[in-house]
Amino acid sequence: MLSDIIELLDFNTTLLASVSILLGYCYFFALHQSKRTRHNLPPCPARPWPLVGNIFNMEEDIRTLFKTWHKQSGDIFSIYFGSTLVVVVGGFSSVKEMFVQKGAVSSDRPEMFLNKVLNAEHQF
Repeated sequence: MLSDIIELLDFNTTLLASVSILLGYCYFFALHQSKRTRHNLPPCPARPWPLVGNIFNMEEDIRTLFKTWHKQSGDIFSIYFGSTLVVVVGGFSSVKEMFVQKGAVSSDRPEMFLNKVLNAEHQF
């Protein structure tokens, strides 16, 4: 019986420590997010979750979701894939300005794995 109590205590202690660390990380992440300067970022149509960003806001048909967010936020908006900021540019004039007139700003964009997954059926 004493060994069962010790095993249970070890599990509860480990669980409590794990939950405390996770909650502490979420608290400091939220605190860091709220203090970040956002004066140059486009609006975010849905509030991102800590660690996962806007992944839970994604629907099966991402084009429909982006059209809805485009109507809400305008031609340019930002979302988070995990902790990675993604700026979405829609509308012909905005895309032309971004890639032709201000091409140096966006020329070193990193290639994202999630982009490959979401656009797998539209690759050439």
